[in-house]
Amino acid sequence: MEANTTLYHPLSHPSAIRLVLLGPGEPEDTKVVCRLLQPNESPPNLQYEALSYMWGNANHTTNIVLNGVSYPATVNLVSALRHLRHSDSNRTLWIDALCINQKDIPERNVQVGRMTEIYRSAQRTLVFLGEWTACRVGGGSDPAPGEMQDFLESAIELSGKGTLFWENLTENDLNSWVRAIWLLASSWFNRVWVL
Repeated sequence: MEANTTLYHPLSHPSAIRLVLLGPGEPEDTKVVCRLLQPNESPPNLQYEALSYMWGNANHTTNIVLNGVSYPATVNLVSALRHLRHSDSNRTLWIDALCINQKDIPERNVQVGRMTEIYRSAQRTLVFLGEWTACRVGGGSDPAPGEMQDFLESAIELSGKGTLFWENLTENDLNSWVRAIWLLASSWFNRVWVL
């Protein structure tokens, strides 16, 4: 029996959605455990966060545990789940790749048409751009919270004063600049629905 057959039951009404209950764990824990939920309520009456990320190569997968069944998920999704889960409690998410039965074309078409409403009704949208290790410069560490924002705000302020931005760059600024470029070069920003 195929995993999709045991995991996905028809949605109960036209405005229904599925949610994912992401089990707790640390980012370094490789096992990811999730459960699909089919709440009776519909957006906007649900409490959940929506995940926006790049699916990545559909043929490059790693198994997660979904409703007790081994389920292939893209490497990018597994990475997002590992980084976004809480260490000691569940997290309720809407994730298109899991919450929509991708093999049920009529359902998929309806749900994709509702994605604006689904994202808008979420408590917040979490954007996962990928692993930070890709942007480490010269063995540097992950950016401190707000570091890139501070850097970009100062760049904007200096440019408004007619100051040549690069005249005053320090090594730390250069590292922040490279990180900012990496951030903005993420393939997430090239998706049509993001632009």
